[in-house]
Amino acid sequence: MPSGIRKLFTTGLPTIRLLAGHIADASSSMRKFRCSKRRRMKAAHQLRILACWVVSAAFISSQAAATVLWSTLTGGAVDSSPTVVNGIVYVGSDDGSVYAMNATTGQIVWKTDTGAAVDSSPTLVSGTIYVGADNGLYAIAASTGQILWKTTVAAFNSSPTVVNGVVYVGGTDGFYAVDANTGAVIWKTNTFPTTGLAYNSSPTVVNGQVYVGADNGLYSIEAATGKITWVLIGGPFDSSPTVENGVIYVGGSDGFYAVDANTGAVIWKTNTFPTAGLAFNSSPTVLNGDIYVGGTTGFYSLDAATGQILWVTLALQGVEFDSSPVIDKGVVYVGADNGFLYEINAVTGQILLGTPTGGAIDSSPDFANGIVYVGSDDGRVYAITSAAVPEPATLALLGVGIAGLGFARRRRLN
Repeated sequence: MPSGIRKLFTTGLPTIRLLAGHIADASSSMRKFRCSKRRRMKAAHQLRILACWVVSAAFISSQAAATVLWSTLTGGAVDSSPTVVNGIVYVGSDDGSVYAMNATTGQIVWKTDTGAAVDSSPTLVSGTIYVGADNGLYAIAASTGQILWKTTVAAFNSSPTVVNGVVYVGGTDGFYAVDANTGAVIWKTNTFPTTGLAYNSSPTVVNGQVYVGADNGLYSIEAATGKITWVLIGGPFDSSPTVENGVIYVGGSDGFYAVDANTGAVIWKTNTFPTAGLAFNSSPTVLNGDIYVGGTTGFYSLDAATGQILWVTLALQGVEFDSSPVIDKGVVYVGADNGFLYEINAVTGQILLGTPTGGAIDSSPDFANGIVYVGSDDGRVYAITSAAVPEPATLALLGVGIAGLGFARRRRLN
């Protein structure tokens, strides 16, 4: 008998049976009692989380579990994505601070207070961190945490891109180009045709053009002047564009798009499966002709040339992925709203491992020296390492077992 199956029966099955009972109880409660829509939605969300705990627990039983090297607590949810450079983790928190942490130990090197939530992800260029907050845009010395300048013209949830001494970043009232040395606004562009809508997407700058999503469309903007070259009306586009070989790959509120970077013409569009019209808020990673991106109904791999869905994590249908993936050695690392950091086989879509945190993961992981760094809504920053290779027979048995246990429990309840 494979070791994973043996472990599943000897150590994992009682836990799976117990959790399957909880799932059936939640399902029964939703069916038997009249309750508000909000309570039904909450119960459904709890049902999904319980189911994913069952799945992830079995994966960990099957092979070596991930190792949480350290987790460091901040004072608020960590939706900002870590940036790891030279052994230091830079990240923002909803407690209003930007942190520098030792990448090996998690010890806080310095903490800088901005006075407002920091959901933007830090960009480090030439010893300076550029990061947005709900009360402005900041330049901070990477070595000391000293604020060099701040521009308080808007709230900035977008993460900055710095090119040739200019910071390009989206704000709640328009898109900005800011002098990287002084913080002076060089130009500002409003959304078209309506002013005052937000740019929550993070920009990509290629060949003198800025590509960025907004509440009402996808934009191409001249980097030098702020002039809008073209706009694809739609969205919102909260996903950040990836540009490869003259094609923009980006998620929208009604599907995933491939767009001609020169003209803004849609090359192809793919809806989520099995339900059309749900959002891709995750920012895509494109590798070897394949796209990896999270959606509101699961995690996807698409063919970059055609938009054809290559695989989707059907075991996690209903789990939302707003986190953006990072890929190393054929493994996709991505966070989900059920609180797990998942490791997924990039070729097959097989879930290799799920490591739980205490809250939803909207933060996107960074990978350095074999370690994954990611923030969670539980207020912690995690450093995780693992090497999971599951046994297919264990996974097949798990699916049959959970379905049978849940069905039997419901029959008894009825």
